[in-house]
Amino acid sequence: MATVIYWLAEGKNAVRMFKYKGMIFLIFFIITSCSDVSLKEYISKNQEEKEIIALLIQYQEAKNRSNIEQFLSLLHEQGRYSFFDLKVSKGALKKMLPESWAKLESGEALNDLINHEGVTGDYFRTWCLYNPKIKLSKNTAIVTVMVKFNWWWGLRHHIRLLRDNNGRWVINCLNWQTV
Repeated sequence: MATVIYWLAEGKNAVRMFKYKGMIFLIFFIITSCSDVSLKEYISKNQEEKEIIALLIQYQEAKNRSNIEQFLSLLHEQGRYSFFDLKVSKGALKKMLPESWAKLESGEALNDLINHEGVTGDYFRTWCLYNPKIKLSKNTAIVTVMVKFNWWWGLRHHIRLLRDNNGRWVINCLNWQTV
């Protein structure tokens, strides 16, 4: 009988301990999932990363301000860029962006979004890039960032960069991935 009472008492303690550890895990999970690092908060490991982050900040600001000239100045002439469902050149973007961004400003693009299965960042007028992961290899870099659209998460943005002939980092490829 004493063994059964001891076992029940230990069982209650085990449940209390599980609740306690579960609560600690939940708090840890919430803190770590909410600890996003913006581009401006990111601590670069070296000079190349500083240059890349500076370029990504310009890219984000050009997109958010609908500044087509600045946006295009960050792209490599021979690059390929995801634009809605298409892969297009810089020249094609130059022709397509004014109309597309005007639709975003007016809210007209939301109709397209509702009827679309593969959502990309091209459907949102503004967004912020978070949690950059940079892989450097000689004169190229691949950056993966999470994208936040006002209140909504959901996309991973892959940005391939390379150094041009002047030693300046430029964007060579833009891709989107739904998370």
